[in-house]
Amino acid sequence: MAETTLGNAVEVLSSFGFFDVILPFLLVFTITFGVLEKVKFFGADKKNLNAMLAFTVAFLVVAATQITTAIQLSVPKVAFVLVILISFLLLVASMMKPGDFDFLGQFGELKWSWVAVIAVAIVGIFLSSVGWLEPIIDFFNTNLGGPVLSTLVFVVVMIAVLFWLTWEKKNTTGRSGGTS
Repeated sequence: MAETTLGNAVEVLSSFGFFDVILPFLLVFTITFGVLEKVKFFGADKKNLNAMLAFTVAFLVVAATQITTAIQLSVPKVAFVLVILISFLLLVASMMKPGDFDFLGQFGELKWSWVAVIAVAIVGIFLSSVGWLEPIIDFFNTNLGGPVLSTLVFVVVMIAVLFWLTWEKKNTTGRSGGTS
């Protein structure tokens, strides 16, 4: 790191264990507590139980150094994917008139395709951070080469096309369409 005051401060925080223990603990605690508060697992107004469970889970995660390492490797990559998505949305919005950009309104039928692409990217990032992505890719390269892979791709594409052709859009106006 550069010999600057801020660079030295980051080195001190790193030697203190801030990035190895404190930040992963806070991340896991916050996410776990937020999910428990949202789903009301223990019932309404049980913040103390939610906090204790989140505290325990966060400590167990920090104690498992492999998980902490996976968090340290994957969270910056997930943030990078988020920056790419926001940059893409900014580029699309910059080509439209002010006030006309409504991504889900204009591309709403593609919402689940976007969700699928993002989910695959995030799962790939986490698999890579724990070291499981390379063996999976190697397995598919050795066992699904040539005709097997092309047949699988063809079947998946045909199923997707059939699904797309037979998909019926739901009536969003709230009217039954029949006469009374």
